[in-house]
Amino acid sequence: MQINENGESNNNNNKIETSQNSEQNLSNVIFRNRTMESYEMSPELEDSHEEIRKLDSQLDHLNEYMDKVEERIKAHNDKLMETLKQQKEDREKRRQSFHERLEMGRSEDEDFQKQLHSVLNRVDSIRRV
Repeated sequence: MQINENGESNNNNNKIETSQNSEQNLSNVIFRNRTMESYEMSPELEDSHEEIRKLDSQLDHLNEYMDKVEERIKAHNDKLMETLKQQKEDREKRRQSFHERLEMGRSEDEDFQKQLHSVLNRVDSIRRV
């Protein structure tokens, strides 16, 4: 056994250091275990996390579906607007054609009335003679 400058044996110092080291190691192990426990989730939390992941996945699918639906609705709306525009143009052409025929009919009626009036005037003038 060796005695150091303080008059203590090195053997006792080694025992004290070993005891302190083992207490430190024990406290490190306890700390590590507590840390790992905090990272590990309880079954309820794991179930909740799994449910959240499932719901998140469903939400992603729903968003993709809604994007597709919006695209189809937009395409359908564009097609409807084009159809309505075409129908409006067709109605305008028919209305214009109707008014042209109506005006032509009036003009023909006026010409006929003038001719009839002219013929009747000649008949009247011949009767008077």
